[in-house]
Amino acid sequence: MPRLLRAVAVASMCSLACNGSHSVAVINRSDAVIEQVHVTVGAERGGLGGIGPGVQGVFIFAGALGKEAVLEWETADQQHRVTVDLRDVPRNFAGTILLEVMKDATVKKSLEDPIPGL
Repeated sequence: MPRLLRAVAVASMCSLACNGSHSVAVINRSDAVIEQVHVTVGAERGGLGGIGPGVQGVFIFAGALGKEAVLEWETADQQHRVTVDLRDVPRNFAGTILLEVMKDATVKKSLEDPIPGL
C-alpha cells in the first residue's frame, strides 16, 4: 500500500488505535489471491476476506495483545494456519504488526512504528 494511502487509513483509524487498540496488517506477498483470511489475537478474531497479490488487509482490535497471533487463509489447493509469536512486541506498542504471507506459505512478522504526528 502506498505510504500516503496508508497514512490516510491510519489517520481514519487513529481514534481506535489511540485508545488501547492494536492493528495487524496482513500483506499478501504471494502470486495468487489468498481467501478466507482470518487473524486471531487472544479472544479477538477478525475476518479479512480475500487479499490479492501485493495487497494488505488491516484488522484493528481492542484488548490485550496476547502472546501469539494465529493467521489462517486458503489458497486454491490448501488451507493454511500459522501461529506467530508476539511476546517480543512491546506492551505499549502503538504501531502496526505486519504479517507478510510469502510465496512459500511462510509468514514474516515485522513491526511498523506509527506515522509521526498521527
